[in-house]
Amino acid sequence: MPNYIQSIRRVPKPGKIDTVLQNTIDSFKSLNGRGSVSITVSNPVDVDLVVQTDIPIGPMSDVEGFHDAFRSNPDAVKRFDDIASDCEKVNLHLFKVIESGDFKGRKYNLRNILIAKRGEIQNLIDLMREFRSMMEVAKPLLTVPVGGDVDMVRGVIAVASLEELEAVVNEITGERMKPYLDRISSLTVRAHREVNRVEYRSQG
Repeated sequence: MPNYIQSIRRVPKPGKIDTVLQNTIDSFKSLNGRGSVSITVSNPVDVDLVVQTDIPIGPMSDVEGFHDAFRSNPDAVKRFDDIASDCEKVNLHLFKVIESGDFKGRKYNLRNILIAKRGEIQNLIDLMREFRSMMEVAKPLLTVPVGGDVDMVRGVIAVASLEELEAVVNEITGERMKPYLDRISSLTVRAHREVNRVEYRSQG
């Protein structure tokens, strides 16, 4: 399983959604590596529609090598800047993988973002591992950010269809999982969920 995931979240300018999406896919293809490009299809009102690239990487030395290769490639930097010119903003996130997930052949990603109360992050991580072990329809990828919000835990569940996504949500919100949801609620100050459609995926 990957040790880290490098994510690039691009918020397209009005009228530039498809341009940003297609150029992001083309740029990602030039890497000849593993990962995916997705676009938001459902998000909270205070979270922007994004075109997101997720690149799984091995140990931290490979992450550094990935960054070095990008910075030393003028064409790659220019492609990045050209896409950014069609965006309202671009955010970079490096996530550490806590528990892996299965993304092969999946069409949608259900992203659950949890923000722990101060001092409760490790308890939330432990609880999310327990929650994950109890899930039957699909197992979420669990990650925490290397930089950014130190109280965040991200759970991403990949599904093959919206029907499977519905089954996952029904399982999460069902009576069997309610005791876990109550405990998660007691450890968090905020949680939100977004759904992304995978537009391109490569196994490398």
